[in-house]
Amino acid sequence: MSNSANRVGIVIDQRVDRELLCSLSLEMHVWLLASKSNREIAQELFELNNFTAEGYLQNKGITVFDGPGRHCTSDEILFDVLKDIDEHHNPGWIEAYVYGVSCSDRVKSAFNVYGFTHFELPDDHYFIVST
Repeated sequence: MSNSANRVGIVIDQRVDRELLCSLSLEMHVWLLASKSNREIAQELFELNNFTAEGYLQNKGITVFDGPGRHCTSDEILFDVLKDIDEHHNPGWIEAYVYGVSCSDRVKSAFNVYGFTHFELPDDHYFIVST
């Protein structure tokens, strides 16, 4: 496992598990799909953990992002946000923990564009990509 400066969490789930988000956001910066439920949990954790701009520089915390549209698939949402993640974390991000998306060939191809070539599937809930 790389250090937190090199890891990013990506959560494409309308109803994230609070404990999962809490754990991830203390270990890496997490990009979280916006929903009413997710925003409430993110705000609670933001206040609880005193996430600030300084916390972001330490690569911890949460960015809540809007998906590209209501009827998009989780793959399409991921494809849309990858460019933003790359802009904010490049150079440097070499590993991502991805929740709410299957590790399909299309998803692998999307990560390949950003230099990710290794895919690990620890269980059915998420996968890890690395360079």
